[in-house]
Parts: sequence; C-alpha cells; structure tokens
Amino acid sequence: MVDHHFSRIDLATLVGGLDRAGLPLIEVGHGNGVGSQFFKDPKLRVSSMPLVDDKSHAQIALRVARHARVGVVVTAGKRFTPIEYIDQVADLGFAFVRLAVMPDEIDDDLFAYVRRIKDRGMIASINMMQTYAKSPSHVAELAARAAGHGVDWFYVVDSAGGMMVDEVKQYVSAILAAAPVEVGLHAHNNLGCATANCLAAVEAGATLVDGTLNGMGRATGNPATEQLAAALRDRLAHQVDLDALVVLGNAIRSLFQDAGNDSFDAISGAALVHSRNVPKVLEAARKRERSPGSFLIAVGVEARRRGMIMAMTYGDELYDTAAAASVPAHRMEPGDEMIEVASEEILGRWNGGPKQAIEELSLRSRQRHLESVVHVSRAAASLCARPVPWQSSVIGVTIPWSDRAASWAVEPDRLPDFVLVDEGDPEPLIKANLATWRLSFSDLYARAVQDLCLSLRNAAFSLWCPDGAARDAERMLGGLPRSTGSRPSGPIAILLGDDDRLDALLGAGDVGVLVGAPHPARVDAARQRGARVVQPKWETAVSQAAESLIALHRELSGAESADGLASGVQACGPGQAKWDPERGMLLEADDPVSAAQRAGTSYVRSIIRGTRRL
Repeated sequence: MVDHHFSRIDLATLVGGLDRAGLPLIEVGHGNGVGSQFFKDPKLRVSSMPLVDDKSHAQIALRVARHARVGVVVTAGKRFTPIEYIDQVADLGFAFVRLAVMPDEIDDDLFAYVRRIKDRGMIASINMMQTYAKSPSHVAELAARAAGHGVDWFYVVDSAGGMMVDEVKQYVSAILAAAPVEVGLHAHNNLGCATANCLAAVEAGATLVDGTLNGMGRATGNPATEQLAAALRDRLAHQVDLDALVVLGNAIRSLFQDAGNDSFDAISGAALVHSRNVPKVLEAARKRERSPGSFLIAVGVEARRRGMIMAMTYGDELYDTAAAASVPAHRMEPGDEMIEVASEEILGRWNGGPKQAIEELSLRSRQRHLESVVHVSRAAASLCARPVPWQSSVIGVTIPWSDRAASWAVEPDRLPDFVLVDEGDPEPLIKANLATWRLSFSDLYARAVQDLCLSLRNAAFSLWCPDGAARDAERMLGGLPRSTGSRPSGPIAILLGDDDRLDALLGAGDVGVLVGAPHPARVDAARQRGARVVQPKWETAVSQAAESLIALHRELSGAESADGLASGVQACGPGQAKWDPERGMLLEADDPVSAAQRAGTSYVRSIIRGTRRL
C-alpha cells in the first residue's frame, strides 16, 4: 500500500480487477503485514493510522475476489505480530499466510506460528527475508526443517534487490533438492534484475513469483505484475488477461504522479515489437477489433516468422494474419461486488460530513504526494451543501461552514498542510500543519464567473446584461465588457442570478450563466427552450489561489541567497541578478557575464548535490 492509504474503492477495484484478470493468488495488506498495530515492540509499529483496517481489508478483498485465493503477510518473531493474531487472520477468512522472518529466527518459535496456521486450515509460507545473508546450503537446511513442521511454501527473498540470476538459481535448486515444498521468489528491482531473477527462479523450478502493478513497492519496487504475466505467458498454468493487467497497471500511475511505466511496454517487450511501432500496432488492433495485448503478441510472432523484426512498419497483410491469430477485443467489466463496495463508499462520503472529507483529503494527498488544503467558507454554503474536493498541483476540499457543522475531529496524522478560511468567518475547527490564511470567497467566485464569461465571449457569445441584471453584473463581472439595452444579434450569454424573470430571455443556442445556488427547475426550463445552462468553476479559482499562496509561503519562508542571485518574489539589488532557476534563465542583471557565471555555478551545483532535478 501507499503509506497505508488505499481506500475501500481502491481495494475493491484493484483486488476485483486482478481476480477478473485471472490471477490465482492475491495478497492484500501493507508492507509491514497485517497485525502490525500489535507489534510487541511499540517502536516498530506504524506511525500513521491505516485508512482501512485489517478486518475491512479482508471483508472487501474476499467480497470481490470470486476465484482467486486471497492471503496476507504476517511479520513474525519476538518483536512483531503475536502468534494469537493468526486466529484473527483465520477468522477473517484468508486462504494463506506468509510469515516474514529473518534468517536467524527460523526456529521453534516460528514453527509454532506455522502449526497455528495449519491447524486453522490455511496455507503456510515462510518468506525468509534477506535470504542472501545465508549460503544456499544453509537455506536449504532451514527449508527442510520448515517442511518437517508443515510449511507449504518457502520463499527466497531478495530484500536489497542485489541478487543475480545465477544466485537465484542456486538458492531455488538447493531448496528443491532438500525440501518437499513449493519455492517462491520475492524480488526487488534495485539493480534492475527483478524480472530476470523471477524468470531464472521459474527455470530452476520455482512455482511462485511475486509481482506488483507497475512494480510499485519499496525502494525501486518489485517486478511489475504485467511484465511477469507477459514474460511468463507460455509457462503459466492458468489463463491471464494481459489487457486487463495493462489497464490496472496504467490506472495506478497516478500514484507515481503519472511517471510510472506504460504497461503496454511490457507486452511489446514480450512480443519483441519495437516501441516505435507500438502506436501503429495498437491502432491496427483497434481497427480490426482485436485484443491489444493478444494482437501485439501475434504481430511479434508473425514479424519474426517473416524476418521483419527490424521493420519500421509492418503493413496490412501482416496485421490481417496477426488478427486471425489473436482474440477479439474485450473490456474487463466490474463485478457486482466491486460496484457495491464503490457505491457504499461513495454514499458514505456523501453522508460523512467534514470529518470524512478530511479523511479522504489525507488519503489522496499521501497517495499523490501533493500538499493538502482544507478551505472553509460560510459563503460556499449557498453553492454546495456538502464538501467539494478539487485538485491541481495541490489537492484540497472546500467545506461549507455552518453553525450546525458536524464534528471535525480527525487524527493528528490526518491534519492538512494548509487551511484557507473565508474573510469574516469564525476560526476554523481544524488546524493546519504549516499555515492558515484568510481570503475572500466572494472575490474568488467573481473571478470564476469572469473566467467563464471571458471564455464564452471568445466563443462568439455576446455577454448581455439586460435590465434587472445590473446588480449581478457590477458585482460579478468587474470591468469585463458586456452589452446593455436591447438584445445584441447572434447567440447571447446572460447571468442568471436571483431574478428568474431573465430566464425567459434565453432562446435556442443561448447560454445562461447560473450564479449562486443551483436551481434544477430553472435549468430544465432553459434546456427545453434549447439553451444551455452553465456554472462557474469556482473550485478552480480556489485551487489557483491555494497554489499561489503555497508558492509564496515557500519562497518567503526561505532565507536570502548569499550568491547574489534572487529568484521568485525576491528583489535584486546592486550587483545582484534575478533569475529563474527552473528554466536556467537570467531575468535581470547589471553584469550579465558575472551573473551568468554565478547562476551556472548555482544551477549545476544544485543538480550534482541532489537538491534539484533536471
């Protein structure tokens, strides 16, 4: 999990999707394992409270997984999850338990965990962390002892991600020669060898390899599930829907700020289709209504058969042959259970009030590595009855404040980074970790109205303010040009405020800009006359204001630079220069040569010292 913060919808979507993609084993939980809140050593317990507890994990995962066996990791040992928690894991309904343990702790205490797991009818696995710390022969002896106590699976674990192919084969072969167990590999990708090591493990006889969508995991991550499925497609004992895995792998790229790998690249690698050809191949698959993953593989097979593996283009004849060898296009549809979980969670957010909104904000900000903002406004209550989320380069939620507001009490680790409060409102019921500001919501709303009206004017609508609209126009439009008096020619846009008599002026092709509280009946009546009714995106104005305030907060809280270079809001004096460090450009300088030297030094030094990225 991402900092223990996958929501119930995330769990239902991912677990249900993996199940429907055909994966036979799915593990849920977070890196510390289930029961980590009960670690015997308090210093090792999680510092942030998981958004979804172990019980909810089980209920959701088992509810949406119709075919796969679902299990968990338990960190076992003297300092970690107590043995009694195994009974809770069994009661929750999990099918397998993987005991994460250090090599020197594979002893009688650990075997007591194994017996408890077996007595409760579950599959028992030992994940021997940092396997490389012991020789293959020593690990084989431990595996043989474990098998004697009923262990079903024994995992080689490359915790540091530094093992090589030959080492992996040695460990797997040694274990298989000594113990009647299934052998697995849990690889990390620190040296870029994770997928290769998994293939080597399978070649040596392993039947279990771990993967994560898009390779998400500690440090440089784990092998990507979609890569493993593509690379092992001819050796899998079960059918896997590559297209579904691609969709899921790409879906979580938002957790990497969209910088994760495109999962189609895994399939193109398995097909030996060069990335330059992939867009055309996928377009050919779309036109022929073929499965993109299956078609990519078939194109690669046919290109090799024809000696065209290095071709820049393939042509329709090859594509038609590949189409005959591939399966029809299909889309994975959610199961009823997945939809039920999502619907329940959405309804819970609807009814949850400020506390639920702030919990959700904490989840999203941690998942997406963005700063969080709670915006509290009494004026917003006229526009929205419930919290409204928004996101740009920061992530936030606007909460309509009222005297009857429900409890806002949240855990300390859920507090937002920043709080914005409407001018004149009471002190908010929540504190910020970094800063609290006051700003006028009415000004922000007017800005949103002006942005919308300006866009309409640019789209050839005449902004018309007939008699009765003057008050709203003066307050909302500022200096934005508009027509008064008789109706101008062509399509018009009118502000629809409190006076609903203006609605009758809208005809086919016109636009009404609804300001203030929404009125469904007015919207329906205008649409029946052929007009459109639009509303200002005031959330965008709030988001932009938050971005600007946060950027200024960062710059003003920083110390003055001693190198004579000023950036951002800092003003330069004699002998100094102003520059943009993000673009490496001088903006002002009375001695450009000297300033460029200082700027170049600062720029390069910051990169090679790791304080800036290209």
